[in-house]
Amino acid sequence: MSGKTKKASVICVLLLAALLGRAESTDAAVVVFDRVTSVGKPLFVKVVTRGLVFSKGGRRVSIRIDKEPAHDTLSGADGAAFMKYHPERPGVRTVTAVSEGEEGSGTILVLAPQESVIVIGIEGGLQKSLFPEESRRIAQEVVGDLSRTYRLVYLTRWIGAGLVKDWLEKHQFPGSVVLRWRDERVFKQMENSGVRVE
Repeated sequence: MSGKTKKASVICVLLLAALLGRAESTDAAVVVFDRVTSVGKPLFVKVVTRGLVFSKGGRRVSIRIDKEPAHDTLSGADGAAFMKYHPERPGVRTVTAVSEGEEGSGTILVLAPQESVIVIGIEGGLQKSLFPEESRRIAQEVVGDLSRTYRLVYLTRWIGAGLVKDWLEKHQFPGSVVLRWRDERVFKQMENSGVRVE
């Protein structure tokens, strides 16, 4: 087997494994995106309903924040459903969305006017601590110390938010919202929501 063939085979196996892993995770084919805002700054909660591979539109979605009454809506052709939320007090809110018996959850971090956040890049900031025990222990201490003064926002580019949250919990890092990094617009959105980044 040539080097190119071997490389192509490895890529195919990895893609297949990723698809199979996604297929197992589609039991919860409702994805709720984490958000950050400040008191008095409304935001749109975003939920996406997914099929086995693609987003699945035209589904009834029931969205609930903490114990507040549920808001019913329909997902669009792209699978996205939205709910406008007006935060009145600071804290962490749990968002639960249910569609056709499938459920997903996410987090909204609402900041008081005097609070600010520290942004931690998962792939860049914590990747060195993913495996070596000593590096992970040091990272846990540093992130734990930061969380006593600031609110935390985790950014991820390639790893899914659910996997990041599971990893943080398993390795006893402080939990918080996990935002998807697309480009610098993520910082502009936080700024427009009254969020101060240190």
